[in-house]
Amino acid sequence: HAPIGCGSWPAFWMFGEDPDNVWPEWGEFDIMEWIHEEESVSTTLHTKANCTQKHLLPGWHMKAKWNKGKWGVGKAHDCYIQADGQWTNQGCSQRGRDGTIGESFNSVGGGTYAAEWDPIAGHMRVWIWHAGEEPEDVIKKQPNPEMWGQPEFYFSLKDDCQPNHFKNMKLVFDITFCGDLGEPTFKQHCGKKRFGQLQRKYKGCVDMVRDEFSAFDETYWSVQSLDVYRRADAGSLAGLVEARADDRQAADVRQCRSEHTSQLQRRIKELFQRRIKELESILFMKEAELKELYALLNKEESPDVPPGHGRPSSVAF
Repeated sequence: HAPIGCGSWPAFWMFGEDPDNVWPEWGEFDIMEWIHEEESVSTTLHTKANCTQKHLLPGWHMKAKWNKGKWGVGKAHDCYIQADGQWTNQGCSQRGRDGTIGESFNSVGGGTYAAEWDPIAGHMRVWIWHAGEEPEDVIKKQPNPEMWGQPEFYFSLKDDCQPNHFKNMKLVFDITFCGDLGEPTFKQHCGKKRFGQLQRKYKGCVDMVRDEFSAFDETYWSVQSLDVYRRADAGSLAGLVEARADDRQAADVRQCRSEHTSQLQRRIKELFQRRIKELESILFMKEAELKELYALLNKEESPDVPPGHGRPSSVAF
């Protein structure tokens, strides 16, 4: 069961962030996202500059269509959050077919979403099946995406959008009420609808959410299972993928043969050397911090430190 209802903005998504790498430095992959009572789901990528998907063709690469750009003009196929001709933070956004979410999706027992983030192959893909239509390999938990046919959504991670736009991402289920997307679209989607026993209309999202608790009886997630898989060769090829991101002339990993073994070894050696230098730098800084702490502890008196100092904790959403 997927959440539905006016005033809601649900999503199942991935993003990467830490105190030193602020969004969208490590990217965001919105696997499924929609607002209010929509019946078609959107999938979106959010990145820093230099990630475009304008070369992808609906009906050829994916079943979905491109969402419109700013003021309904053009197509939202640039993943950069400040892209010209798109809303701020819009990203490259595709819209699925009717029935991929909403009441019609829930009424048939929901379904299964399969998302693939594969920097080695150079793409992100999403498939959707209604309940009972899942492929046999999915049911047996032995997924083989190459047998699933045309995906609902497709994004390329190659020359026009390097794989290193996406790193260290974590999975999130959430339901935002109103928010930056739900509030400005409320009037269009729900402005004419009446709520509650008094059959009231609302001009704004926040007032409706505050007053109409019964409107959210169907605004909940019910997830039977969440399975996460990893390519068997992901660990051994991860270094080569990173190297390919730095060197756009490197060959696709899937086409590697025995003659590329020496090249792979050189890449791995370079990565190890780079990592050793990073660790040496970290150890040097930690040593300085320990010396400073030792000096402080040896002082007879030290001033009290007021509470609340230091880096604030980051908020995921």
